[in-house]
Amino acid sequence: LHRSIGFKIAQLGQFPNLVFLPEKIEYFKSLRPENKKVFFEHIKSTNYSGIDVDESQSLFSIMYEDEIIGKERLRMIVNSEIITIDYSYGEYKIVIKDAFTGEETIHICDAIVLGTGYYQNPLPNLLTKFDQFLVKDFEGGLTIDSDYKVKLKNCGDAHLYVNGLSERTHGISDAQSFSAVAIRAERIYESIKANTKTINDYSI
Repeated sequence: LHRSIGFKIAQLGQFPNLVFLPEKIEYFKSLRPENKKVFFEHIKSTNYSGIDVDESQSLFSIMYEDEIIGKERLRMIVNSEIITIDYSYGEYKIVIKDAFTGEETIHICDAIVLGTGYYQNPLPNLLTKFDQFLVKDFEGGLTIDSDYKVKLKNCGDAHLYVNGLSERTHGISDAQSFSAVAIRAERIYESIKANTKTINDYSI
């Protein structure tokens, strides 16, 4: 069941995927918050809301073969949404509505699997206990510096670094690109080294 036309292919074009180059991290970070949102909408299909070509071909082949042999193993309902779900006697009764015609149909099934998409909480649950020390952005999410250090308040010399929570601040090229892993590790390392006080031991 899809709200839209069905499965879409992930953006695999060479030019859109240039967004994963390391220099795009700096470009994204330099944008104003409202422009970051627009830019992300342009490029999100490179990593989200799509499936691989092989997966698409496999599913389509099953449906095509079923048309020939008169057997239905897979049915795809598109442009629709679930209105109600009732469970009784070991089965689900689902009322589905077409988004454009308004027509409602009833379907019976044994199980329901939800694939509602990926969402990253602006403030991870693990960090909620430190809420009073976090400097948040206009969306209530973490404010992360260039060296992946979370901005804190009233914490003295304490520092908090994150690895993997920087898509909103550094862009999809930083969060999803393997080429950025080494760069991210280096920046975190150099920042920790620069912010670490050296203790000299003197023999007596």
